[in-house]
Amino acid sequence: EKQVSNTAGLVSIRVNTTTNRALLAWDKTQVRLSELLSVIHKLGYKAAPFEADKQEASYHRMMKQYLYRLGIAGLATMQVMMLAVALYLE
Repeated sequence: EKQVSNTAGLVSIRVNTTTNRALLAWDKTQVRLSELLSVIHKLGYKAAPFEADKQEASYHRMMKQYLYRLGIAGLATMQVMMLAVALYLE
């Protein structure tokens, strides 16, 4: 925040490390968004304008993948339980 806030035309910047997002307010007459993104990129961070539809699609894709993994884990657990019961009853 400190290094980016020194940029001329930037009114405010708030970084949320939990969500990996930064909220910028700038004066469009003094600085362009591409210049701000360039400053952030030079610091070693990847920055892009927030697009809610892409974020939502990514979230749904991730949730689908988690559900798939949970199903595979459940099937594997059932197989282990069947083996454990067979060994126990032996």
